[in-house]
Amino acid sequence: MLNIQEIETLIEQEMAAAKVPGLSIAVVKGGDVLLARGFGVTDAENGGPPVTADTIFRVGSVSKVITGTMIMKLVEQGKIDLDRPIQEYVPEFALSDADAAGSVTMRMLLTHRAGFVNAGTYLGSRDPQGLRNFVREELPHVKLYSRPGELFNYNCYSLDIAGWVAEAVTGRYFDDLVQELVFAPLGMKRSTYDPAVAMTYPLALPHNLTPDGYEVVHKMPENVAHHPSFYLMTTANDLLNFMRMHLQNGTFDGRQVLRPETVQEMQAQQVELQSSIGYEMGLTFFKVQRKGVWLATHFGDISTYSANFYLAPEDEVAVVIMNNRPFPHDKVIAPILDSLLPDRAAEMADKPTLEADPTLWPSYAGAYLGSTAGLIVVEQDGEELRAVVNGNTLQLRPFQDQYAGYNQQGVRELLLRFVPNGEHPCEHVMANNTRCCRIEYDPKFRPEPHWLAAYEGLYSHDRYIGPYRIAIEDGALTVEELEHGSDFKETLLPVAPHLFVGPYAKTIEFRIGADGRVTSYLAMMGWEMTRL
Repeated sequence: MLNIQEIETLIEQEMAAAKVPGLSIAVVKGGDVLLARGFGVTDAENGGPPVTADTIFRVGSVSKVITGTMIMKLVEQGKIDLDRPIQEYVPEFALSDADAAGSVTMRMLLTHRAGFVNAGTYLGSRDPQGLRNFVREELPHVKLYSRPGELFNYNCYSLDIAGWVAEAVTGRYFDDLVQELVFAPLGMKRSTYDPAVAMTYPLALPHNLTPDGYEVVHKMPENVAHHPSFYLMTTANDLLNFMRMHLQNGTFDGRQVLRPETVQEMQAQQVELQSSIGYEMGLTFFKVQRKGVWLATHFGDISTYSANFYLAPEDEVAVVIMNNRPFPHDKVIAPILDSLLPDRAAEMADKPTLEADPTLWPSYAGAYLGSTAGLIVVEQDGEELRAVVNGNTLQLRPFQDQYAGYNQQGVRELLLRFVPNGEHPCEHVMANNTRCCRIEYDPKFRPEPHWLAAYEGLYSHDRYIGPYRIAIEDGALTVEELEHGSDFKETLLPVAPHLFVGPYAKTIEFRIGADGRVTSYLAMMGWEMTRL
């Protein structure tokens, strides 16, 4: 049984350690709500009211499962087919690769296999036409990193496109569709995408740390173009209703909101992901094994908010947690799941490990670059295969149906799957579920000193992420986060003109304006950090 008092004490301890002003949590098992309450306050700078389970938080990419559920309602209504090219619904849909645009299906979008890297922007249009305008006018200029349907790579653009297709086939705006098809049937009365609506209810505000405590970030992110992917504002109780529907084969309060077969398809494996314990992609849901129990899950963050939920459909257990500064969710969620779920690990068979085939190693050798992996250089040294990851050398050994990279202490740090390319060298590897593309790389490359000086400065994403300082120390470029309380700082490794990598920064690519000056850099290939 769940010891509520122990969980509440643990939450308070972890909030104090992580310096989190406000948090909300809800837990359900079967038909019983075991816990639904808030901790802390909505505004620590100005003495805001206490947080409850009905306080609104931003939940970032948890938005994606709401969008996926709305899309599946349209599938049930016959308005969308998961496997038809979306150009049949939106003939004007275009990408930087014209041939690729014609092959994109809704299933690819809902499983992150359309070829994008993760990207977005916190500030944009509030016009209800903003989603349509973004997909039609800006997205065609975005680079694709693989062919649609070929490889998984988590991203926001795919769900934004899905939301736009929903608008096109119904003639309704995205926000209105979600209200009609998801929020209203599930009694999610405080869920919204509109900050002007959210502010009429108790709303947890984002916070940064200061030497004296906290300060509120007095600027709310807003961009209609990304409502489908990471802009939902909701409460623990509202999300609890959503999760209960998915636990109960699509029913809520005695009404069938989704068909049972629809719920099952959303939670069924669509793509197998890299993991040592079992990791899959459903339709917008991630699936992970914990002690032999399959869980549907999704994490989200935006500004200083983050959120996480887990569903165990077979055991009718769900937990959701949301907060207004970064919080170590697993430290609270793990003991809750351990208390409420059986341990079925003994029932699960381990995947067999295949033997290495050294004849393939020459086709693996080379340099690969990935948005959230950085630079991976695969090298063969006689009878050994190794990967140099952002300057750190790992020994590669077969692990299940892929390779694992181990550090000098024997700790596994990397899972690497080489994507076959016939008789030709591999063009892609999957590194911890990040698609990495082969690049030309000269380890002797060093940028000219005048460029290093040009990169120096402060950078931020719409003043929500950062600021970060780029500086020269001992002839090398460094990146440092300046938010109070952060100790992040590392030296960057040059890869190519204007391109650097780091163990935590992953990829940093500086952008040069028409006047030859450095205007910004792209973090992890998708998030623009503008010079301040």
